[in-house]
Amino acid sequence: MKKLFFLGYFLFLSSLTFSQMLPWKNITPLNYSYPYDAKADTASKRFFIGDQNKNFFRINSIGDSIDILHLTSELYSVIRVDEKLYSVAYQGRGVFESLDNGLTWREKYDIFRAQNLYYDGQRIWSGTEDGRIFYFDKQGNLIWLNGTLSGRIKNIYCFDNILLAGVEYKGNYRSSDMGIT
Repeated sequence: MKKLFFLGYFLFLSSLTFSQMLPWKNITPLNYSYPYDAKADTASKRFFIGDQNKNFFRINSIGDSIDILHLTSELYSVIRVDEKLYSVAYQGRGVFESLDNGLTWREKYDIFRAQNLYYDGQRIWSGTEDGRIFYFDKQGNLIWLNGTLSGRIKNIYCFDNILLAGVEYKGNYRSSDMGIT
């Protein structure tokens, strides 16, 4: 009897769509389309969402306060380092910095099509669409690693002098000396 009950319950759950099972609420403002990245900043208790029309949304944690910023680039991949926020421009140029929790942004580095940002506690890492990897430190020193990988760098992670880079449609690459070789 218990097996029959669980089978019936499983069939009931599988008949529901995902949005019926969880109380989801769309917090993207109406008339704005193609949001492509959302990041949470726990320090400011805000979500940041960029869209393909160069709009950038700064939303409080419950979704009832939305700041819509119209920018010159499509920002995404927001990370916090101390009191600063950093982001990259999707399909564009630059690494951007905000000193006021995302209300205003300025270009920090003019880098063509930088990808997702990763902070390892000392450095902020990123890769480019053409397979190059760079980082900058809290003092602002920008360092490019030697060589390139064969494609768009989607993600970078590092710990214990090991650098991992995910290359779109190509695989994951590992360096045991922080990308020096």
